[in-house]
Amino acid sequence: MCFKRTRSSFLFKIGSVGFVAGFLAWFIWLFLVILNLVAYRLGYLHLNIMSGIFFQSGPYRLIVQALLTVSFALGSFSCFGLKYKHRSNLAMICGIVYLAIFTILCYSLLESYLFQNYVGMRLFPLFLNLGLLFWGLALLEVRKYLPHQRLGLLVAIIFIPIAFLFIWLWQAIAYWGFEFWFVLLGWLYAIGALVTAILFFQVSRPEN
Repeated sequence: MCFKRTRSSFLFKIGSVGFVAGFLAWFIWLFLVILNLVAYRLGYLHLNIMSGIFFQSGPYRLIVQALLTVSFALGSFSCFGLKYKHRSNLAMICGIVYLAIFTILCYSLLESYLFQNYVGMRLFPLFLNLGLLFWGLALLEVRKYLPHQRLGLLVAIIFIPIAFLFIWLWQAIAYWGFEFWFVLLGWLYAIGALVTAILFFQVSRPEN
């Protein structure tokens, strides 16, 4: 039992780092947007507002996508931790989806097209939506086992609506690109990722 608790704590701790990386991906994107808008207003930068930050500079895309890649790779540990500790099949499915997202992002990075190719523009948002939906459902399923049930419920309340809003906004996201998702839904995702990181860092403590 002690070994099982230690192993699950390790998985949750690694997963919490992944969700921190997810939060940082959106936060750094927001910082770059504000920085570029300030530079544009001061006349130091020519900026096509409608193109977004991802289409202005390759390094910007690289930074944000690299953080997202790390996020979903490490975030899958939390999913498998819930499967290992609480036998949650929804969490297991979510972990597999997260690994699929990681694979898609790695492929996009290697192709150097990032979010501009078909894989990045189509498959990534689709799997992202599935991942957020299953993660929210998994937390609803196991929240009674968590030391902070309200935090688990809060994450579910955040992530599940994002998935349904994504379906409603799919045509606009497909047309404008993934950054449109960052504009409309990214702040909700960032809040959910940060709360998840806090929740599973607490869950990873030995006494839990």
